[in-house]
Amino acid sequence: MAKDIYRYFRVEARELLEQLGQSVLALETGVAIESTVARLLRLAHTLKGAARVVKLSAMADAAHAMEDVLTPLRDAGAQVGRGQIDVLLKLHDDMGEQLQNLEAGATPNAEAPSGRRAEELDTTLGLQADRGGVDALQDALVQAHMQVAEFQHELGRAYRAQDLAQSLRRAKVGGGGGGDSSQRVADELARSLALFTQNMEMSLHRMDRELAQVRDKVSQLRLVPAARLFPDLQRALRDAAMALGKDATFEGLGGEIRLAPEVLAAAQRALLQMVRNAVAHGIESVAQRLSLGKPLPGRVTVAVRRSGRRVQISCTDDGAGFNLAALRAELERRQGPAATSGLDNNALLQLLLRGGLSTAGSVNEFAGRGVGLDVIRDTIEQLGGEVSMDTRQGAGTTLTLSLPLSLTAVDVVRAEVAGTVVAIPLEAVRKTLRILPSDLTPGPHGGQVMVGDLALAYASLAVGMGLGTGRPADAADHRNGLVVMAGDEEVVLGVDRIIGISSVALRPLPSLMPATPLVLGISVNAPSLPLLVLDPVPLVARARSAGLPARHAQPVIRPLLVVDDSLTTRMLEQSILESAGYEVHAAVSAEDALERARRHNYALFLVDVEMPGMDGFSFVELTRADPLLRQVPALLISSRAAPEDKQRGLEAGASGYIVKSEFAQHAFLQQVRNLVQAP
Repeated sequence: MAKDIYRYFRVEARELLEQLGQSVLALETGVAIESTVARLLRLAHTLKGAARVVKLSAMADAAHAMEDVLTPLRDAGAQVGRGQIDVLLKLHDDMGEQLQNLEAGATPNAEAPSGRRAEELDTTLGLQADRGGVDALQDALVQAHMQVAEFQHELGRAYRAQDLAQSLRRAKVGGGGGGDSSQRVADELARSLALFTQNMEMSLHRMDRELAQVRDKVSQLRLVPAARLFPDLQRALRDAAMALGKDATFEGLGGEIRLAPEVLAAAQRALLQMVRNAVAHGIESVAQRLSLGKPLPGRVTVAVRRSGRRVQISCTDDGAGFNLAALRAELERRQGPAATSGLDNNALLQLLLRGGLSTAGSVNEFAGRGVGLDVIRDTIEQLGGEVSMDTRQGAGTTLTLSLPLSLTAVDVVRAEVAGTVVAIPLEAVRKTLRILPSDLTPGPHGGQVMVGDLALAYASLAVGMGLGTGRPADAADHRNGLVVMAGDEEVVLGVDRIIGISSVALRPLPSLMPATPLVLGISVNAPSLPLLVLDPVPLVARARSAGLPARHAQPVIRPLLVVDDSLTTRMLEQSILESAGYEVHAAVSAEDALERARRHNYALFLVDVEMPGMDGFSFVELTRADPLLRQVPALLISSRAAPEDKQRGLEAGASGYIVKSEFAQHAFLQQVRNLVQAP
C-alpha cells in the first residue's frame, strides 16, 4: 500500500500556493481584476479538491473560504478593497502554515516523521519539488544508460557468434565436404550476424550519444528562474510597509536568469532581511517623501545578474540612505572619538555590516537591534559569498550579495544510531518506514523486510558502522528504517531515530582522520560535533550481503487509465494502484484520455468529474457511445457529493462513483478489483 499519501500533494500544494500568493498580490495593483479573480477561483478550487483527496479538511476549508471571498468579486466586478486582500492573504498564510506542518511530519496520518522544521522550510522556496522531479528523470536516464551497457554486452556475444559462423564456413571449405547447402547456411549465418552486429553497434552509439545530450539538458532543467524569489520578497515588503505605515512597492529584475536551486534557497533568508531593512531604514514616511518632492510609493528593487562564475543579487531602495554622520557619532559614543579616527565612509559601512550598530531611534519588529545586517553577512559568508554596500545620502542604498553559481552543499537525512547522529544523502533515501517485529524475517546477520511487493534486505545501520554489539539485528531494536538505494539495489537500514532533512556543506575528511569506505565526507557547519555523511554504495553492499535477494511481484498486463487535472489525485491513485500490482497510465484531461484510450487497451477508466474543457460526465458518455471503448468500465471520482451528481454519473454510464472526501483505500481497491476484467 502507498506509504506517503502526501508525497505529490506537497508538490502540487506548494505550486498552487505560490500561484495563489502571486495572484492575490496582483489584485492589489487594480490591473486585470476580472481575469485575476477567475484565476484565483480556479486555483483555490483545485487546491480544495486535492486537499479533500488526502483528507486535509482544514486546508480544504481554507481554500473554500477563499472561494467565498472571491465569488462576490467575480459576480460584482467591483474594485477589490484592502480588507478583502488582507483576508485572502491571511487564508493563504494559514494554508502555507498547514503545508509547512505537513512537510514537518506533524499530520496525524503521517506514517514516518520527516523531521523537517518550519524554519528550514523557509529556505526551500518550494524548489525541492522541481529538483525532485528532475532528479527522478536523471535517475531514469542512468537506468537507460545501464540498459545500453547491457546491450553492449549482448553485442559482444553477437560478435562471438559471428566468429563461430566464420569458423564453421572455413572448416567446411577446408574439409572439402559437407555439401553446398551447409556452406550456404554458414555463409548466410555469417552475413546475417555481420549485418546485425553492424546495425546494433550503430544504434547503440546513436542511443548513447542522444542520452548524453538529454542528460546535459536535464542538468539545465534542474536550474530554476530567479523569479521564484520575488513573491516572498514582495509579500515581506508589503507586510513591513503596512506595519510601519509606509507606502512602498516592489520590483524584481533578472527573474529569467536560471540558477541552482540551492543558491537561491540559501540567499532567500538574507534577501528577506534586506527587503525589510530597505523599508525600515531606507524608505521614508509618506509625509517625508511628499515634503522632499519624492515620488510615491517608494521603490525597492531586487535585481539578479550573472557575473562570470558568480551571481550577484542586489537590493536597492530609493530612500534616505544611511546617515553616516549619525553612524559615526554612535560609534564614538560607544567606543570614544578614537574609534572613528582615520575611517572613511567605506570603512564605516564595513563596520555596519559586522552588526551590533543601529541608528534607529526606537526598537520595533523591523529595526533598532543592530542585528539585521549581521544576519545577512553571516548567512552569505557561510556560503562562501560576499556582501557589499553602497549608500548615497537622500538617494538610497544598495546591498549586493555575490555568491558562487553552485554550492558544495548536499541535502541529507539525519538519523541517530547507537547514540551517534549520522547523515545519508537524501537522493539515495527512497522512503522512511516504521518497522514492527512482525515485519522482519530474521537472518544470521540481518534479514529482510517486505516493502510493497519487494522483499528488501534489512540490516542495522549501527552494526554496519561498527557501533553495535555484532549480534543479529532485530526489528525490535530499530523501529525506524530508511529505504536506501545505490545503483539498482535497494535495502532497508534500521536506525534508532529519524531526525529530519537538512542541507549541509560537505567537506572531505581531515588528513589526520582515518579513511573509511563508509564515510563520504563530513559537515562542520553546525555548532555540534562534525556530522558524518555516509556513502550509500558501501552501506547498500553490506546490507545486501546480509539479506536475501529482492523478490518482484508480477504486474497486471492490461493497464488502468487515471484521468484528473490534479497532480495530487493522479499520483495518489497511481501510487495506490501500482502498489496493488496494476500498471497505470495517467492523463491530465478528458481530451488527452480519449486519445490514449484509442491507442491502448485499458481495463478501467478512473475519471475526475470537474476538469477544464470536457468534464468527467461527458467523457463517460462519449466512451459509452463508442463501440470499442464502451467495453471498458469507468469509475468516477469527484469532490462533488450531491445525490444528483451521483445519479448523473450513473445515468452517463459510470460503473461507480467515489466522493474524494470519503475516499478509503481498501474500499477503493476492492471496487477496482470488482470492475477490472481479467487480462
